[in-house]
Formats: sequence, C-alpha cells, structure tokens
Amino acid sequence: MFARRLSSAAAATSSSSLREAAETVWGITKFAAFLHCLHEYVVEISMCCGPSMLPTLNAAGDIVLMDRISHRFDRIKTGDVVICKSPTDATQTVCKRVAAVGGEVVPGSLRRRTVPPGCIWLLGDNPDNSTDSRYYGAVPAGLIKGRVFCRIYPLNQARLF
Repeated sequence: MFARRLSSAAAATSSSSLREAAETVWGITKFAAFLHCLHEYVVEISMCCGPSMLPTLNAAGDIVLMDRISHRFDRIKTGDVVICKSPTDATQTVCKRVAAVGGEVVPGSLRRRTVPPGCIWLLGDNPDNSTDSRYYGAVPAGLIKGRVFCRIYPLNQARLF
C-alpha cells in the first residue's frame, strides 16, 4: 500500500515537472518569436562603418538603431539617414543620407536631374570620400532596409537623428 502511494506521488511529481518544463519551453519560444518579429519588422541594431558619413557617424564604426517600418509606408524623406543594400554589391549594405526622393531634383548637380519615381538619391556627408549616387545613380527604394533614427554607441555620442 505504501509503495503504491509512493509511486503515484512520484508520477504526479514527474507529471507536474514535465508540465512546468513544457510551459517554460513554450514561454521561451513565444519570447524568441517576439524578438524575431521585432528585429525583422520593427527595429534592428546595425553597425555603420567607413568615412563616407563623417562627421555625422564615425569612420571606425557606430552602432545605430534602424527603423524598419518607415520605408514600407513611403515615409522616407530628404535628409533621412538610411541603410540599404548596396546597388553595386548585394552582399554589402551602405549607410547614406537621402538627398532627394522620387520626383525631386538632385541637389548640386551640374545639369538638372530629377530622381525617377520609386527611387532615392543617396549622398554621403563626406563627399570627398563617399561612393554614392554620384557614382551609381538613383537607387530603387526597394533596396532600403531602414531609416537610422538613433546612434547608441559610442555611448558618449549617443543621439537621435
């Protein structure tokens, strides 16, 4: 009789432990799915390196937050800093400032040039050391990954854009 009670108590404890473990795994899975969706569709942490955005961003590399929603709703405007796939190498990304959007005239061009609809004109803040739309032309808006809205590192230079 005592052995039967002991085995049923052990089975109940084992079942309870299994249920708790399953609930923990399910909670972790939901949290991981939430983080994935947040990263994929809302905000992404990214690193911008290179001299083309001096003095706005450091050549050694700044860690920035990128809004992944704005460009999906045509909210990219002149003056925004964006990260997009490189028009010349799809395995690379570039961080540049939007100088003009579709329908606007390219600033500073010797001949009057208008950005085609659905495209953007990208320029680095350091024109002497930047490969940008002056080199590769208008960039399809579909290459935009997101709009940079905050520098988070280096900490002493953290700021909103």
